[in-house]
Amino acid sequence: MQEIIKDYCLSDVRKKKTLRTYHERAAEYYLSKNDNPEFLLEASYHYTKAGEREKSAQIVINNTDEFISKGFWKKIEEPLNNAITTLSKHRHDPHSIKGVGLAHLRIGYFYSARGDLDLALKHAKESYKALMRVQEKDLFQLYTLFGDIYQRKGKFDTSMEYFEKCLSLAEKNDDDYEKAVANANIGMVFSAKGDTTKGIELYCNSLKFFESHNDTKNVANAYGNLSLAYSKLNEYNKAYNFIKKAIKLYKEIGATYEIARTYGIYADIYLGDAANEGNFNPALECLFRSLETYQQIGHV
Repeated sequence: MQEIIKDYCLSDVRKKKTLRTYHERAAEYYLSKNDNPEFLLEASYHYTKAGEREKSAQIVINNTDEFISKGFWKKIEEPLNNAITTLSKHRHDPHSIKGVGLAHLRIGYFYSARGDLDLALKHAKESYKALMRVQEKDLFQLYTLFGDIYQRKGKFDTSMEYFEKCLSLAEKNDDDYEKAVANANIGMVFSAKGDTTKGIELYCNSLKFFESHNDTKNVANAYGNLSLAYSKLNEYNKAYNFIKKAIKLYKEIGATYEIARTYGIYADIYLGDAANEGNFNPALECLFRSLETYQQIGHV
């Protein structure tokens, strides 16, 4: 029925204005349903067709984290680049300049997660230039992106500098949530540099805040970090306990990308456990689950 109705509605469209109205109504319909990523992307598409490119750009920018988490990787790269192009047309409008900065920020997160670190760094720098033009003071997310990129590049000292900037901003703003996020990120750097005990201390402190605020995704992130840290200390019972809890929570919220990443961590932990020497099947099972998901979402 949907195709029949659509064909009928479009069969007598003689003016572009009428067609744009149809697309605008379609966008409003999808936005009215819920925050399902599929519906949000449909709304963004129809706003673009309606000539409302700024509205389309805002949808993509505001929901990039969810698109990444739910695995819509093949569908968001082009809309994010289009958002940058659209907002860049208004070069002297502070609101549009800030939008450009946020668009670069979001696509930077996307490329960092995908492993395209040089491209992610390029967009992070473009984001900084745009946000500085409008004297944007709250750079917590941007500094977090820089820290994430440099950590993935193995430049831990530079990564630590940015995460410490995040913590300073959080303390200045007296923002307990940002303090917890910054401390968790700093903990990852400590753990990566070999100070696993300090990393665990910071993870646990952040975890208390996330649990008390029912922040499921960050609780799961903390569990994943703790599992890897305890495996480095050869405390495998704790490592397995935390990794299983992390996967369970990610499944509850449908965090497709995080599930794939965590199964990869699970395999690493399993292979590092001397008690499993010679038995590769459980690790292979984790890796195949991770591989299947990465192939589906386009994580090359």
